Amino acid sequence: MEKRVFIYLSLGALLLACPPKVIDKAPDKILHKNGWSLKIWVTAKGTRSEGQIAHLYHYGKEVCPTNGNYYLTTPLGKLLYKENRFPWGWHGWKPIKTDTSALNHINIAGKWQTNFGVMHLHLKDNFYVTGSYTHDSGKLRGKLIGNRLHCTWSEAPSYRPPKDAGDCLFIFSPNGRSFSGKWRYGFSTGKWDGKWSGHKE
Repeated sequence: MEKRVFIYLSLGALLLACPPKVIDKAPDKILHKNGWSLKIWVTAKGTRSEGQIAHLYHYGKEVCPTNGNYYLTTPLGKLLYKENRFPWGWHGWKPIKTDTSALNHINIAGKWQTNFGVMHLHLKDNFYVTGSYTHDSGKLRGKLIGNRLHCTWSEAPSYRPPKDAGDCLFIFSPNGRSFSGKWRYGFSTGKWDGKWSGHKE
């Protein structure tokens, strides 16, 4: 029984480390450069991965995000990892246009006063955001695209939905000194449950 449980746990870890592909046709195109290759499909409008999405390989080995690194610069360009919220859904890298990445010129890192208490934000690669705030020992993670932070929040005691985690969206001012936003319980496309705003110290 213990061996069987260990096998199941090992398989689960592999799925999380490199989620399964959902492929039902040949890729629309394949790009190669300096040992890197992208196999690109076009996905349906309205899906989480809308547009072009690809599987990335480096000298034949598939590249999957690790330690929250969902943003990658390669000889083939800048890529964003898009994922469904379920392990059996679509996963893959989405090419990012250079002009879109260039919009991330604001520095939101630092200490903020918000309607949910003091918040500290950290910015990595001018894109990936982590943070914490005082209300219920809250935690925040997200991706900064232009002046919009697409994020998730989680709080004590469980740090899990439906009541202790959910989506959030912050829209920053042009100078990056204030934001207005909204939040909701759980991860969905449903209505928002409240407002979230703040200014930088």
